[in-house]
Amino acid sequence: MQSAIEVTKQGRKVLEYISGTNLKRHHARHINEALQQYGAMIVSELKRVISTGTRSGRVYYYHDEAHTASAPGEPPANISGKLMNSYEYKRTPSRLAIFSELNYAPYLELGTEKMKIRPYFVVTNIQHSPELHTKLQKISEEL
Repeated sequence: MQSAIEVTKQGRKVLEYISGTNLKRHHARHINEALQQYGAMIVSELKRVISTGTRSGRVYYYHDEAHTASAPGEPPANISGKLMNSYEYKRTPSRLAIFSELNYAPYLELGTEKMKIRPYFVVTNIQHSPELHTKLQKISEEL
């Protein structure tokens, strides 16, 4: 499962403009910091969403302990911590990628023929994207 924020053509023009001025380091640093903070915050929030809250799916035993699975529409239930700890983010000059390399992460988010969706990734990004937008807006207003 991966989410990426890429700088658009217009955004690249703004960055090129900044790079041609003395403002380059100041604004580029603030943009980079905003994206870094957003990446860290989303990864932290994904871990929180997966590890907390009640689930109302079926109950089964895992290593002799009762475990309640997630029901369709709920975030995945945490049992081993593998999914929760798999999320990370990477930053390049024009891209922030938030992702998990687990092969089953997209199946939980998007569902399959045999399993209904357990949304958490897109919902978390949508809920918190206004925070990033506000930070970037403030930086662009300084130009």
